Amino acid sequence: MAPAEESQQLVFIDALLAGRANLTVTAEQLTRWAYDPKNFGDDAEGGLWDLWSTINYKAERTKSDDAIAHGKLVELVDAIKHLESPTNDAGEKSKCWEMTLWEQLPVFGANMRESWNCAFSLSRSEERVVRRERWINLNAFVARLTAVRIDDFELYAIWQLRDALEEPVEDSSFDAKIPAAVQWILYCGELIYTSKREYEHGPRVGDPARGGELWKGDKRGFCEERWRFWKSRFAELQHYEKLLPETRELAGKAVQVMESIEQSCIFDNYTPSNQNKYNIRVHSLVSI
Repeated sequence: MAPAEESQQLVFIDALLAGRANLTVTAEQLTRWAYDPKNFGDDAEGGLWDLWSTINYKAERTKSDDAIAHGKLVELVDAIKHLESPTNDAGEKSKCWEMTLWEQLPVFGANMRESWNCAFSLSRSEERVVRRERWINLNAFVARLTAVRIDDFELYAIWQLRDALEEPVEDSSFDAKIPAAVQWILYCGELIYTSKREYEHGPRVGDPARGGELWKGDKRGFCEERWRFWKSRFAELQHYEKLLPETRELAGKAVQVMESIEQSCIFDNYTPSNQNKYNIRVHSLVSI
């Protein structure tokens, strides 16, 4: 459920984005309720759900290329993650869903998954245009979070790149899917390129990192072969006339960024500490 426009949590976040409040103050304002034993005991899950929903709501409404605002939202999640945990009467750190506040960001992943499941749920064309923009913005936010490893959303990169690039282009939804996939290349591309991560599959867990119809490889995860396939698809799609011009332009920029990553990235030497250098290089490309 989206927060009310006048919600106090949104007021706190707006003040942060406008430069009227700092990260520490904002993180403490947003989480103050959790340090009241009565409030936390009554509905910890609901309070956490509202917190993450508000941050995601704001990310969806922040343009994907607004590096300053998205950077502040990413830093806000990190600031919350590093807050001192509230404790119960026995002095034990508070938990929700068996996850410790705040270091394990309880409920954040589930809340984000719901945001993913709700994509493109609107039918009227004017609503789809708005939803398309918000979907792209949310992917940019989660890609940035993943790049600096504040939380583990690497699988979301595969989901978005698979939906956009490993399936035949069938309808106008690809004018949202492809730009959303580009965000992962722009803001998390170096991690994706260097990752060798594979995901378990089978009756118990399903096959979350499986390939799409067009991907013939057998890897359930990231690999250089899959990266090359994604790059080739972006190269094809930049000339696909049924797509919007802005979608084709973004596909072309994704190819440029991927080639830049290949040329400058030392395999297995990527760490979050050099993400800023990568962001500078990407900014020079996406500003073309």
